Amino acid sequence: MKKPFQSNSIFIVILIAFCSFATVKIFSEYRNLSHIETKIRYEDSVILKQFLEAFRSTYQQIFINNHILIDDITTQFLPAVTISKISEEFQRVTKGKVTINTVTDRPRNPKNMVDAIEQKAMQFFKANPQETEYFKKINTDTEPFFFYASPLFITKVCLQCHGPRYSVIPSIAKKYSTAYDYKEGDLRGIISVKMSSNSIKEDLINLFFIKTTIITLLSGILLLAIIFFLIIKARKRHSQHTHELEDAVHGKTKELREQVNLLQEYSKVLDCSAIVSKGDQEGIITYVNKNLCQTTGYSEDELLGKPHSILRHPDMKASTFRNMWKTILNKSIWQGLVKNRKKDGSFSYSQTTICPILDSKGNILEFIAARNDVTELVEKRKELQNLLTTDTLTKLPNRYQILRDLSRLERATIILLDILDFANINDFFGIEEGDSILLEFARRVQLEVKDRPSQLYRLHGDQLALLLFDSYPQDTLKTIIEKLITSISDTPFKAGDNEIVVNITCGSACNLNNALLEADIALKQAKTNRWDYVINEENSTIKQELQKNHNCVVQIKNALREKRVVNYFQPIISAKTGEIEKYECLVRIIEKDGEVISPFFFLPTAKKARIYTAITKIVIDNACTTFKNSSYDFSINLSTEDILDSNISNYLKTKLGEADLANRAILEILETEGFENYDMVSQFIQEMKEMGCRIAIDDFGSGYSNYERLLNLHVDYLKIDGSIIKRITTDEVSLTIVEAIIAVSSKLGIKTVAEFVFDEETAKLATSLGVDYLQGFYFSEPLESIKSNRES
Repeated sequence: MKKPFQSNSIFIVILIAFCSFATVKIFSEYRNLSHIETKIRYEDSVILKQFLEAFRSTYQQIFINNHILIDDITTQFLPAVTISKISEEFQRVTKGKVTINTVTDRPRNPKNMVDAIEQKAMQFFKANPQETEYFKKINTDTEPFFFYASPLFITKVCLQCHGPRYSVIPSIAKKYSTAYDYKEGDLRGIISVKMSSNSIKEDLINLFFIKTTIITLLSGILLLAIIFFLIIKARKRHSQHTHELEDAVHGKTKELREQVNLLQEYSKVLDCSAIVSKGDQEGIITYVNKNLCQTTGYSEDELLGKPHSILRHPDMKASTFRNMWKTILNKSIWQGLVKNRKKDGSFSYSQTTICPILDSKGNILEFIAARNDVTELVEKRKELQNLLTTDTLTKLPNRYQILRDLSRLERATIILLDILDFANINDFFGIEEGDSILLEFARRVQLEVKDRPSQLYRLHGDQLALLLFDSYPQDTLKTIIEKLITSISDTPFKAGDNEIVVNITCGSACNLNNALLEADIALKQAKTNRWDYVINEENSTIKQELQKNHNCVVQIKNALREKRVVNYFQPIISAKTGEIEKYECLVRIIEKDGEVISPFFFLPTAKKARIYTAITKIVIDNACTTFKNSSYDFSINLSTEDILDSNISNYLKTKLGEADLANRAILEILETEGFENYDMVSQFIQEMKEMGCRIAIDDFGSGYSNYERLLNLHVDYLKIDGSIIKRITTDEVSLTIVEAIIAVSSKLGIKTVAEFVFDEETAKLATSLGVDYLQGFYFSEPLESIKSNRES
């Protein structure tokens, strides 16, 4: 009886051992489902987020690259509108298991309003602007789900729709009442991804857990059956039992080896694609792969047994690592951008993921860190930031940077320095020599104030701004400015083999609320009065002019909002027939009391306040509306800003094309404007002439008249400056100039227009000289409307 007892005992022990093993194995696998589920949901969320970002970027680029106007129709195709519709359809297709949307706490579309969970994510990104992801499992009373969020920041392109309401695209400003006054870099909203937990967990249980459990149980049952059978037959077939048992053990061993090999293959993939290290619970390095050694310059022996802090760069904040340790010790995955120190003292950036490895009881065994080198991306971002705030020629900070610096200061003094007649230096000596003078100009200014806390900036062209980090009494400030002027003017500048005496004009201000603007007004006043400098405290008219400018800006904005910016039309008369052949479109503001305001009083301010383009668009709209049902030709005045602004030029082309008016439109360009950008002006003229437009040069004779340029530009009309026409009956020089302009124009096949014709004598003389067209108060002041049609 002894052998049966021993056999039964062995079988019972094996049975108990198997049940224990199966229980632990199944429980461990079930516990790991949550980690697998979390990882799958996280990776799925990232892919959906990347798809949505690609979708938004593609549609934005379509709008930008194709110059699509945003109106009531095209608004429906903007990502902010279409994404919410796609989100609804996507939720329907997935039967509510997955939702994805872009949401904000200040939506224009109610469907894009954040819920309480999404609001927490937005608060997280506001508190942690360096973070790029927010991922959590949300447990609710109904159904748990995973929530992933990624921030959406305002870019320069976004300001077209979300900047100050008065400056955004008109159709947006008209249609929506919210979501304005954002600045570049502000958090606009988030990409929200929500995924049902139950669906994937059920799939994992059905596809993986149950299958694994069944296989384990079946394998165990089979093994037990074999063992039981062998035990029963042990007495009779001991040798055969031993052989079969060896075969079974061999098979299991082979299966385990295959599983180990599979895990090793996974490890190879990770090692090849990432920078990997492992560490114990104290942060001591226990494993590094070759990629880490190659990246850091350390050997494996130099790293093993050392704390991970050996790779920490001193620039990294200690709070970052405290947060990291808190996260991974709580058995959560930590992700972030880390600056690493190499063995040679240099550095690299890596996008790092640290994952705690748990045993079957949920205790931390070790930590695995996988990194991807993103140094190049980070450096490119820094380079772009540097381009945004630094002048490329002088390497000085630019206007954008001085505005940022001023916002952080409590007191300071600004001195604007401007080279007199710098354009002449460029014209006579060339751009390269001009650039070298600018560099020397900056160097001398810096040398003069080297003992004072200060920063020099290049605002534009030949204008520098000196920011003194303190306020000074007027006498001291005068001394500083006079020394600067003397240091520049007393020593000639070198331009090749030539010496050039450079004189400058300065404007200064101390009021930080409007320092740059007040200094600019002071500079303009100094130029107007031909003074060396003006300090704002010395002349109360600066304050008055600032208030006047402010009032004018308010006046213009009110007129734009209330549609009181209108066109007046001045007839242009044929010198041969005496009949009206065309009209010039002139902008006016109509005050509420009916007073008509000339552009002389508001256009310069509109240009400074950056609302000039809105006025130009209104002039274009009114002109197309007026002349669409008329047979008259018409002219529109364009400034340098208009020609160089792609938005205006594209708007002009679109409006003329829609109204089919290009062949009757004449575009008047000031002869004194724009020719420092000759190539761009030439390209614009060529494009507009290809559409059928004609080109006129306005105020010809008042600037640096250049017949060679006129010949190359192929203009159709020259409008002789009124200051010359007014004097042709009394001044021989003016008469001779007009005769010369008409003679040359006739040879070139260019028609001429005499402006400012104020009496009969001037009209007759201009006609006898051969002028083709006449314009002025003698014939008509600018009118509110035109004749219905040209008389035949």
